[in-house]
Order: sequence, then structure tokens, then C-alpha cells
Amino acid sequence: MKSAGGFMIFFYLLYIAFSILMIRGVAKDHRGMILPWLSQNLIYILMIIAFALWLQASYYHYLMSVLWTLIYLLFAAAHVYMHRCVKSQYDIIKGMQAPNIVQLV
Repeated sequence: MKSAGGFMIFFYLLYIAFSILMIRGVAKDHRGMILPWLSQNLIYILMIIAFALWLQASYYHYLMSVLWTLIYLLFAAAHVYMHRCVKSQYDIIKGMQAPNIVQLV
């Protein structure tokens, strides 16, 4: 269990660092600084959903586990909303910048 705790501490510290990077990227209109947060947030959403499903599958006979599963799924839904908001800002910045590949005809 020590390795799982160490992984979670590392994951959350990285999440905080990527969040700061994302805030600076939005302020500077730099989409490359937003992308690490988007990818890590997607992994985080999948981890929340996987834990909620594991909680429900393991402890389905306890009524409180159903409540906690719903709370975790609401928490995942809030993160999906945040992910969509940041992704839309990423797309706006991407539209303002020059394309990556320009064909010369």
C-alpha cells in the first residue's frame, strides 16, 4: 500500500503543477501549456469512474456504498464539465494560432 500512496501523492503534485501551467497557458494564449492538464485530467476522470465502479461492485450490499458511488460519479461529472470548458478554450486558442502544417501550392 505504500507504493499506491506514493503514486497518489506524486499524481496530485503533478496535477497541481499542471494546473498552474494551465492557468499560465490560458493567460498567455499558449495551447501547449494547456495540453498536459487535459491529458492528466482525462486519466483522473477515468480513475474516479473506475474507483466508483469498483466500490459499487465490491460493496453493493451496503446501502452507504451506493451513496458514495453516486457522490464519486457526481465528482467525476464535475471534472468532465471542467475538462470540456478547458478543451473549448484550447480549441479557441488553436483557432487563433497558425496551423501546424501549411501546404505550399
